[in-house]
Amino acid sequence: MEARYKSGTDRFCQQNDSMTVEHHYRFDVFTAAIDFQVEEVNNRFKDDAVELLKLSYDLKPKENFKLHDVDPICRLTEKFYYLYFDSQDLHHLIMQLDNYKLDVASHERFQNLSPISKLCRRLIETNKSRTYDLIDM
Repeated sequence: MEARYKSGTDRFCQQNDSMTVEHHYRFDVFTAAIDFQVEEVNNRFKDDAVELLKLSYDLKPKENFKLHDVDPICRLTEKFYYLYFDSQDLHHLIMQLDNYKLDVASHERFQNLSPISKLCRRLIETNKSRTYDLIDM
């Protein structure tokens, strides 16, 4: 891998003796492959879909809700579920999320649940879906 890299097109031109085979594959080939994959992902997914995925991730009970933040969940609701939540519901949702964070984080049956479908199922099993009806919705 420490051998000098010689491209097939450089036979008759002056070659760069400082480039190794390792450098060529690590940087030139790898970077081109990553750039291609990023471009493919960007072309396949619309911005709204990516934002929905990012905001939905905040509903996951990660690390016992240590990173739980109400703002992204409210943005998710306002942007994608505006037909289901009026301004009063949004206000109640914020209050429910604050209580939910304190209540569920200390509840043993809610520790380390993944994916979000298990969290929803556990809300129903424990009847917390009635207390946190807006979160369940």
